[in-house]
Amino acid sequence: MAQTEKIDCPLSKRELEVLFLIAHGYKSKQIADQLFIDYTTIRTHRQNMMNKTRTHNMAQLCSLAVKSEWIKFDPLLNLKEEK
Repeated sequence: MAQTEKIDCPLSKRELEVLFLIAHGYKSKQIADQLFIDYTTIRTHRQNMMNKTRTHNMAQLCSLAVKSEWIKFDPLLNLKEEK
């Protein structure tokens, strides 16, 4: 099995916050509401993150971020409040 090489993180602190929420199942509108920013800003962050990392979709980006330890992913973590 090939060892994954760690890559220095090119993402900003805010981009990492957005990516963390994406990895945990949040949609762009939910992230915008959670972070008190506009929906179009989230869309811009998503595109910028993919451009910076040369990934083609969010699945690739999340995989890279977890493998490179830019974010921690816990599938049992439930950040969403149940209503």
